[in-house]
Amino acid sequence: MALTRQRIELHIFGSSIYPGLDCEFVDCQKVWIPRPDGHVLSNLSDLTLTEWRILYILRSMSTATMSQIVQESRLDKAQISRSIKALVEKGYIASAQDEHDQRRQLLKATPAGRAIKDKILPIMMRRQEAMTEGLSDEDIDTFLRILDHLDETATRREF
Repeated sequence: MALTRQRIELHIFGSSIYPGLDCEFVDCQKVWIPRPDGHVLSNLSDLTLTEWRILYILRSMSTATMSQIVQESRLDKAQISRSIKALVEKGYIASAQDEHDQRRQLLKATPAGRAIKDKILPIMMRRQEAMTEGLSDEDIDTFLRILDHLDETATRREF
């Protein structure tokens, strides 16, 4: 999936990739988690970084499956599964069986989940603006082109 200007939003809000920061490589699909984001979230809520990413992904979907969230977040299926369970227990998302496919669970944000997302989103948006401040459109285009290349290479090759 090509990375575009719209997808950089998930990378910054969802904390996928920030070159040059104190980061930790967490899986083979080039997902980097900057440690400062976890600190920001822990000061604002009871959410983990992965839980925040799931709520952020659900912001634009009325419902989603775990597979859709895994694909969008590019995180490990087991990690997403654990985080979904925690979000259900915290009351931030609801899970219902798909009427057309009994094996699938449909996930959606609850009013409490939307409220916590609405509380955190403006802060993360300000953080995104601060992180991209001083970068020209050309810089951002170069960054996205490099991310796209890394994504294609990781998807195409087995290591």
